[in-house]
Amino acid sequence: MDFQIHPQRGYLLIELLVSLAIGVIILQLVLPVLTQGRQQAQRHLQQMDRVALKAAIVDHFQAQLAPIFWRACRTILPTDEEDALPFSIPHLHIGQASSTNLPNKLATKILLPQTDWLLATAINDCRYSALISEIPVGLPYTCSWRRGDKVMFDNCHHQIEGEVINTDKYHTRLWFQSAGLLGQSGVISQQEKYVWYLAQGKAEQFSGAFWRMPQEKGNALELWAGVEKLAFYPLLDRNTDGRIDTISVNYGGFPLQQVKGLWLEIIANDVNCEPIATKSQLNEYATYRGAIWQYDPVCAVPMQFVVGP
Repeated sequence: MDFQIHPQRGYLLIELLVSLAIGVIILQLVLPVLTQGRQQAQRHLQQMDRVALKAAIVDHFQAQLAPIFWRACRTILPTDEEDALPFSIPHLHIGQASSTNLPNKLATKILLPQTDWLLATAINDCRYSALISEIPVGLPYTCSWRRGDKVMFDNCHHQIEGEVINTDKYHTRLWFQSAGLLGQSGVISQQEKYVWYLAQGKAEQFSGAFWRMPQEKGNALELWAGVEKLAFYPLLDRNTDGRIDTISVNYGGFPLQQVKGLWLEIIANDVNCEPIATKSQLNEYATYRGAIWQYDPVCAVPMQFVVGP
């Protein structure tokens, strides 16, 4: 019985091997392109997340700190010609976490190193126009005021502190110590002194968080998790001509009438990110005061922005 080997079968095997070889070559050429495209898409998504993170942080800090700068009118310092009303010049204070002279209640907290704290008076949403015709002052409003809360009468010439002495569902009565307010018109608002700072947050994956604590009564409130570093710089108008003269790097108290805003430097973490493990891969950020901050370039982002009225 004769067997014949058909040449076509050998050619089919060779063609199959050639096809496999060509496929392997094409895969070697295509896979890097696909991988690069996937990496570019991931970087694009990460950049979009960073943009959204930055915008959210700026909006949050603006909402938190803008009430510091609200005034019914630009406060004018008292002169010899003005009547002798008790006058208080509001200040804001900026200090270091390592300072030994910390605000009240903050001395019991463990602050993050290389960070700043800010002490200032914020004005809440309870603001009413009033003409002072008698003392105690009666207002047909209640808002969220309680007996003993501090309030402020503010107009273009005076800023006088008062106190809530009684409140019910429909009325509020306020006491001011100066009879010189009679006949004056202005805005009555509730003001409370807070300190903003960085300390360990509740989330374990972050080393720090942005906190706010009332100075007189109440508990601290965690505002934003993932903030590692924070520096405050007041933008000052020293001659009160309406223009910013300098960015101060000093610590201490600043008259609020000279402060046109705050410039902030912070380092914040992305919540949807896995941090790197080795310190040798950390980047460095030089602050305006000359300090060096280290941060994870994969998950953390340094930011600079201004908040104001």
